[in-house]
Amino acid sequence: MLTKILVPFDGSLVAARILPYALKLAQVTRGELVLLRVIPTLERDRDSHAQQQEHQAHHYLESLKALLTAVTQAGALAGESVQVAVVHGHPARAIADAAVKAGASLILMSTHGRSGLSQLVLGSTALEVVQQTALPVMLVRPNPSAEKEVELSALLREKPVSLEGPMVLTLDGSPEAEVALKPALDLAEAADLPLHLLRVLHPFIPADELAPWYADHLDIPPEKLHQEAFSYIRSQADRYLQAVKFPEAAKIRADQRVLREGEPANEIIKYAQEVKAAVVVMATHAPNRFEQAVLGSVADRVLCHGRLPVIMVHISPRQKEL
Repeated sequence: MLTKILVPFDGSLVAARILPYALKLAQVTRGELVLLRVIPTLERDRDSHAQQQEHQAHHYLESLKALLTAVTQAGALAGESVQVAVVHGHPARAIADAAVKAGASLILMSTHGRSGLSQLVLGSTALEVVQQTALPVMLVRPNPSAEKEVELSALLREKPVSLEGPMVLTLDGSPEAEVALKPALDLAEAADLPLHLLRVLHPFIPADELAPWYADHLDIPPEKLHQEAFSYIRSQADRYLQAVKFPEAAKIRADQRVLREGEPANEIIKYAQEVKAAVVVMATHAPNRFEQAVLGSVADRVLCHGRLPVIMVHISPRQKEL
């Protein structure tokens, strides 16, 4: 269950834009929020005014807590359901460690959602957090128009966040990708959202995956070989989707189990838009920055181009081996 949500802030407007999502998630899950500010280690080492930095960080977080616990159009939270914490260290590592120490079950972050070489140059704390934690990380990319200057007090007076659409969980048929299943079930149950399972088949299938099948079907004319092979793969993928089981105690509305064909990121975005999804949940290998810039990742592209929240769950090296 989602009993505690860690929400990091860096003092920027982009980070503060996560407040409406934090409020909504805390309300629907009836969980606690932990508002976190990280003071980078280098700044602490070079700056003799560490106490002043901590005081400013606490003051900033208390102001955010006051917004969340005040009466607003979107409702309010009880004071005891919001905690604040200031820690020192490398931002991503400190966030991951603080989440474990707080007993959080989800990390909620705002991100620029930049991709490709811009991310390589500018860096991404959000990407590093995904790499360094086993917890699900919900990333929200603000609309470009939302980056204009606005008073913090106005953030929660804007249109409330809606979590009324279905949750779309993407699966690729591999056991390690199912690491995203439990976080999806937890949030879907807490927010009473229908859960859609989505599998996207890329039209190109590596030959090594089909080698045994080809060997057993040499009697098929060459011009029909790939068509027949893809039909086989499609039937296997559909069988996998239908066989995915939820725990008996889970109170989930799994309304759809959908199989699509095409480029994965494009099809995920298209389907999420068609059903007006509230959030997409997916496992990711979370490659390093260089790999992310050169090769890209499906999760990254869905976040950058889909314009909707994405919960990423890191597949650890151990899970890949299993």
